[in-house]
Amino acid sequence: MTMSILLLLLAIISFAFGTWGRRHAATLVSRSLPDKGKHSREKSLRRGSAAFRITGVLWFLLAIVHVMMYY
Repeated sequence: MTMSILLLLLAIISFAFGTWGRRHAATLVSRSLPDKGKHSREKSLRRGSAAFRITGVLWFLLAIVHVMMYY
């Protein structure tokens, strides 16, 4: 049961961090960059946040599989 809770905790943290990053991508980019650089960096941050959200979903699915297999 401890492993399932750990996997669920990782899922929540990953998904929440990805959601936060997506919402705040524009504010995380340095203002000193040129417009093209800002757009490129913001796009990169949004891709990274999408990867975190996908990872969160995968952790959640792994937690479900773990519960189904061992309990």
